[in-house]
Amino acid sequence: MHRWLLALLGLGLLAAASVSLCWPWRGHEQPARAPGLASRPPDQPPPPPPPGATHARQETAAAARTAELPSGRWIRGISCAGPSISIHGHVWLSPAEADAQGLRLGAAGIAPGLPATGLDAGLDAGMDALLRSGVAGVDGTVRVTMPLPSGRYLLYLWLSSPQQLSINRLQLHARAVALAPQVAAAGEQWCCLGPVPVISEQGAIDLVLGGMGRAVLCGLAVTAP
Repeated sequence: MHRWLLALLGLGLLAAASVSLCWPWRGHEQPARAPGLASRPPDQPPPPPPPGATHARQETAAAARTAELPSGRWIRGISCAGPSISIHGHVWLSPAEADAQGLRLGAAGIAPGLPATGLDAGLDAGMDALLRSGVAGVDGTVRVTMPLPSGRYLLYLWLSSPQQLSINRLQLHARAVALAPQVAAAGEQWCCLGPVPVISEQGAIDLVLGGMGRAVLCGLAVTAP
């Protein structure tokens, strides 16, 4: 009798163990997936961004770069070869207007520059217009004399080129003193140098920009720190 009871008990335990192995535990249940979401193996890289997303981010970044410039209290902006324009709320003087205020872009050797043809998308409309015209010296050097009350200023220079712009060859001097301008913003065919600390002595600043190659000087902006 006891043997029969032990045998029946053993069969019952074996059946319970089989059921527990076949039935998933609650702690190991797979989480429910929202309708419409496809599963992806954990070692598979995420899908690429939709077409145009990267280009849109580049356009936004380019617009943000130009929107940040220049810093400081606005003093004057000059479009070296184009008409008077407005960029981010600041009026840039035309060459004739700047000439009337005493600006001098070199003496001899200044000729209309070659405008860039493939500027970055996303540039402000005024900035795009500024970068499509400029002046260049025949020897790759432009001399600038700008009347300003005596004091300290920050200078920005915009350049563009019909080909890829080589920034490393640019040389900037103020009254024979070599300056080391940093690149504030740049594209493949344009760049903005600045801010360059300059001092107006005797009512003017004198600059020599050399090593330009085929690049043109498109615009100048002066702010007070």
